[in-house]
Amino acid sequence: MRRRGVVGFALLIAACASPSAPESAWTDAQFAVVVALAQSCTGDPALGQTLLVPGLTTWEAATHKFPGDAHDGCAGFEKDFGVVVGVSPACAAACVGDDARTCRGPYQVLAHCGAFNSKCLEINGIPSCVDPGSAPTGVLPCPADSTPICRENGLAERCWGDASTQYFCSQTLAGSDCAFGQCRLGNDCTPGKFLDGLACDGTALRVCVAGKIEKVDCTALGFTGCDPFTRGCTPNPLVAP
Repeated sequence: MRRRGVVGFALLIAACASPSAPESAWTDAQFAVVVALAQSCTGDPALGQTLLVPGLTTWEAATHKFPGDAHDGCAGFEKDFGVVVGVSPACAAACVGDDARTCRGPYQVLAHCGAFNSKCLEINGIPSCVDPGSAPTGVLPCPADSTPICRENGLAERCWGDASTQYFCSQTLAGSDCAFGQCRLGNDCTPGKFLDGLACDGTALRVCVAGKIEKVDCTALGFTGCDPFTRGCTPNPLVAP
């Protein structure tokens, strides 16, 4: 019997009070690989949207870089991102040592914060990977009904927990601009919308990259093919015999 699971990745990144930029912006091809790996190995294509928000943590700075082991399938994803998925029907979101554990259905995601010299802290009840001393202080508080917005010159603003963070889209994803509170490259699909644009095309996986459809060859990432059932590269931990 095959089992399918969708794992929510709810790690929040410590927010910053002013715009910041990573060492270099993603390209759409690099981001497509990350979305494909996130969907295939955790069941959460929206994880890539989290990685697109620059912050103050070592975990985020490290994972913003192009995966060095993208040809090793989910093993490489775990190595580069410190994230592993497993079955746990009794899962409860919490910090487990330096691991941040989040849950959805019978699956759990463990983010190994310690792999990037970060610590797990529960921010507003949500386990998060943060650097010691860099947790949100609420300098720019966000109301409960706050939504992401765009400001001038492609500046995006959104909330993480109770604090606000701002970032320039062009410094985050090359060629993108801010629209509807998101960094976008096109309007073929909706960034962050669950499963929007995800589909198999032979051994390739079609993914949504900031509103633009990209294809990623699963075999080039170390998988054997693409599974229409999980809408991800296979084999992966979301399909059990």
